[in-house]
Amino acid sequence: NALDLLIDLEDTYYFLVRVVLYIGLLFATIAINYTSLGLRVLAGSRWGSNAEASAALSAFCIYTAFLALNGITEALVYGVARSGNDVGKIGIVHAVVGGIFALIAPGLVRTHGAVGLVAANCIAMGMRSIYSLSYARGYFARGYFAKARMINSIMGTLVRIMPHAMVLGAFGASFVITRSSRDYIY
Repeated sequence: NALDLLIDLEDTYYFLVRVVLYIGLLFATIAINYTSLGLRVLAGSRWGSNAEASAALSAFCIYTAFLALNGITEALVYGVARSGNDVGKIGIVHAVVGGIFALIAPGLVRTHGAVGLVAANCIAMGMRSIYSLSYARGYFARGYFAKARMINSIMGTLVRIMPHAMVLGAFGASFVITRSSRDYIY
């Protein structure tokens, strides 16, 4: 039945978004603390001791999370958008986000260099992901879902995608431990 398929799609979608968030948190909390070591191993001490290169690679670890989140959330939008109105809205959102990126990127690059450019990209991917999550919320909230499931609210969407508080705590502790090991052991 079509309703069961839609419920399965919704459950799968939010499961995949959560998996992507877990992988992104892994990069954002652990990998960023070892970029200088990675650069030293892969490219030699010249790059491993370059603070700017290490900072840019650390920023890319965070950007990877935003890029993956945007990829998984937009995949649903592109997969289910059927009307010209939906496709037009996607185009408008991308144009607005591109305009915001064009406005903020030069200032962030001027003040933060390569890390600023990566930060501007993170902001752009975050805005696109917010739109895609909002679109998904609306898509799944139609008809039956608006009455029977919590998904018709922004809070309901966040509850479905956010990792459990204990998992977030574990990632936070991992960040502190890996940062400490980087600072005091390496």
